[in-house]
Amino acid sequence: MFNIDMQFDYNNDRTDNLDARNNRWKGRFITVFNEIFGTKKWLTEWTTNNSNFQNIYLLRDFRFSSDTESKLFKGFNENKTENEEIFHDSYPNFRKDLRQSFIEYDFVKRHFEKPENSWDRAASLNEDGTQLILDKLTFAANNINLARHEKTLNELKSLIESIISFLKEYYNSPDKAESLLRAISTAGRIQANLDIAFGRDPYFFGSMMRELMLKNSDVYNLYLGKIRDIERRDVINMDKYSAIRMNVPELNPNENFDRNLECLRKHYEKRTIKECQDFFENEQGIDLNELFYGNNVRIKNFSQVLAKELETFWFEDYMLRNQQNLSEIVSKEGLQDIQDMLHRLYEKLNITEIID
Repeated sequence: MFNIDMQFDYNNDRTDNLDARNNRWKGRFITVFNEIFGTKKWLTEWTTNNSNFQNIYLLRDFRFSSDTESKLFKGFNENKTENEEIFHDSYPNFRKDLRQSFIEYDFVKRHFEKPENSWDRAASLNEDGTQLILDKLTFAANNINLARHEKTLNELKSLIESIISFLKEYYNSPDKAESLLRAISTAGRIQANLDIAFGRDPYFFGSMMRELMLKNSDVYNLYLGKIRDIERRDVINMDKYSAIRMNVPELNPNENFDRNLECLRKHYEKRTIKECQDFFENEQGIDLNELFYGNNVRIKNFSQVLAKELETFWFEDYMLRNQQNLSEIVSKEGLQDIQDMLHRLYEKLNITEIID
């Protein structure tokens, strides 16, 4: 507690003994701080604007500052308030000189924003240092919303700049000249990365092609898994549809819906088209589109799904995993440029539709 540092030492405190006064602050700030914080740098590397941490506060205990303890002030024991400072006959200016040594101590000048105020708010009558802390907390509380608002705005600004920078790589400008310049820049960057890679490893091109090209076994395993998944998700009971198709061979997936419905009506002796449709759809739960066109539509849908899955697997899974095998030769950014170029070429040539 600060009242110990203010206590008069009858053996050492004299007018001509400045070292005795300074040793109080050395013990309090240098020795103790080193024991608590060790070699941590934040005490002298706090912010860019002010490298020195300046939120240190003095605290004094009223009871231990009384005339029966540290002998700093009278009155607290009797009245719970201090009413007189205690002076020492052998050194009446001791407290004044002690205050000056505190203010002029190098550590204090660096780590107390206002050393005089810090002393007075903790070493004066009925001032124990707590009100100064409350004043600082009140100031911080009154400004915390503004500080948070400003911090949030700065973070959002930085995030927006990052997003814009990222999206520019994928933005196709309606300005043909701008798009051409971007394409030329990307092509130049890819060429430079490849030239550097070939210079490091003459066999790099072969390695790159092996890592980027799909293996037959990978495609087979992908399709096998996807087909099994499609079959598991196909919950339509095909038995009743197959039985109807066998008994009504006139049903033709190349005919229109009404023509097939008429064939169905005639075979099952329904009086009207509506009666026939209501019977199968509402009473029997038959999906007439599935009955007339199900096999052809499903086969087409399956092929589209598989073609799209292959594209996704190649560019979003396979290539990303294999980038690590090439990262020692080409940077991650360089490999990403190559992958993006291949993906754009893949889409431009409509490879998915060709596979489908």
